[in-house]
Amino acid sequence: MKKSVSIRFRYFIALLIVIGLFSFSAFLEFHEHISPCPLCLMQRYMFAGMGIIFFIGMLLPLNKIIQGFLALGSLVFAVGGMFFSARQSWLQHIQTNPSGNCGMSLPVLFKIFSPWQALQQVWQGGIECSEQGWQFLHLSLADWSLIGFLLFFIFIITQIRNVFK
Repeated sequence: MKKSVSIRFRYFIALLIVIGLFSFSAFLEFHEHISPCPLCLMQRYMFAGMGIIFFIGMLLPLNKIIQGFLALGSLVFAVGGMFFSARQSWLQHIQTNPSGNCGMSLPVLFKIFSPWQALQQVWQGGIECSEQGWQFLHLSLADWSLIGFLLFFIFIITQIRNVFK
């Protein structure tokens, strides 16, 4: 019984961290007037997906099958988030001439293009995706997002190891 409380508590703490990240992004967007680009929004969706899974992990019975599915589902979101944030970090630090056109908002991209084409447009990035904007300790939001996804990835791997021990 102690192990199941510990797993639920870990999901609770992870959910609180995701809520904190969303609160900070809302602060930056509405107080500091930093508008998220499509790559930023995709990273938010990945964090939201993990948050939903962490919330479900707190509520569902803790048998190995359910915990395995939750861990694998959150792993998909963590890896997806790492890809999007790594791409944006690359655009910000390495690529000098972004070729994409992500000047349109994410809903407009998905309305105009097929889902696959819209994701390709987001992946290519653009001028607004390559701007660094807000920084802390010389790291951009995309860099911090990549670090966050990496830490969640490590957390999820430990959850998977605990489930299948």
